[in-house]
Amino acid sequence: MIGERTLLFIIVPIVIVVIIVVVVVLVVVNVIRVRRAGHNPLTLQSDIATRILDSDVLRAAPTKADQLRELDELRASGQITDTEREAARARILGGDAR
Repeated sequence: MIGERTLLFIIVPIVIVVIIVVVVVLVVVNVIRVRRAGHNPLTLQSDIATRILDSDVLRAAPTKADQLRELDELRASGQITDTEREAARARILGGDAR
């Protein structure tokens, strides 16, 4: 009969090898999937982080003062009319003009 220690020396390495094989298979599948999507798997995290940082996702929302200043600039440059400016100001300031 095989002793408990001998059994452990057989089972533990087999479990470790199975875990390593599963991890390697998962990594290979993910690399293949990322490459098929047209991305570099080695720089994927950096690419995602850069896109998020460069997007509007993390940018603070403009304040009311910034929005009003932009409206004034648009009106001064002739891109919007006085009526459009007043309607937009009312929306920004909490009015109901649409």
